[in-house]
Amino acid sequence: MKNNEIFLKAQDKAIKNGFITFPEGFEFDLKLKSSNYDSTLFFRKNHPLISTIIFSHDFAKAFFDGAEYGWRVQLQTLVLEKEPLKYLEKFL
Repeated sequence: MKNNEIFLKAQDKAIKNGFITFPEGFEFDLKLKSSNYDSTLFFRKNHPLISTIIFSHDFAKAFFDGAEYGWRVQLQTLVLEKEPLKYLEKFL
């Protein structure tokens, strides 16, 4: 799965579990539907908002809901991963 697909599916999963990404009325376009943006370099350099979202406590609580070792351990592991989106993919 491409990074853009992983992010969108991970965000959908977290939202279903109660995660709120942005205040109502806030508009933001990551342009992640284009395959031109699918790279680790894009993730790390051009859109720090993605890392802000996936590394947040609120996201982790919602995304890893029911995880065996708890959301805190999963978040610590996620932060240390070389490719964090690929780590999230394991839980989709």
